[in-house]
Amino acid sequence: MARIKKGKGLLLSLLFLASNIYAQSIQLGSPLPEVAIENGGEVHSDGAVTTLQPWHSALRQAGTRQLIIHVAGRLSAKQQLSGLIALLPQAQLSLYHVHTTTIVNLDDSIWGSGPFVEQSIMSSKKHQPENSFVIDKSGIAAHRWQLLAQSAAIIATDPQGKVIFFHQGECLAWCRQQLFGMLEQ
Repeated sequence: MARIKKGKGLLLSLLFLASNIYAQSIQLGSPLPEVAIENGGEVHSDGAVTTLQPWHSALRQAGTRQLIIHVAGRLSAKQQLSGLIALLPQAQLSLYHVHTTTIVNLDDSIWGSGPFVEQSIMSSKKHQPENSFVIDKSGIAAHRWQLLAQSAAIIATDPQGKVIFFHQGECLAWCRQQLFGMLEQ
């Protein structure tokens, strides 16, 4: 009996370790850990037809900085970034060679709301075709980057993919100021 308990304990320990090997926290000055999202993917729209295609974080436009907005698929998480989202159209980030990607974690949405959140993302792509929108149905990015549940995160990278800004939770005025300062350098 004791041998069975030891065997189960070892198995559980190995499973926990294996699931966390893939997770890697975001560190300033280090490359953003790569993420591939295949369950969902990047929203592509040609006007009439909207499709999802696999997305990989390493596939970025050469010579551009990246602004990645990761948000749980719930209104409370989106509200944490309301001030930032309101300023983005006025910021003219394209002048500074910044590409914006919004990743929405549908795995962290309120039960039953996933289709409505997904439809909202599809609509956002039609109104902002220059930005990338990614639907993460499995929560792989949140797990890989060890992000807080039911929350939002902002990640900015330099043209080489190194993290120059990282913040989780509500984005207050000081946060927006620091972010835009980093992106406009």
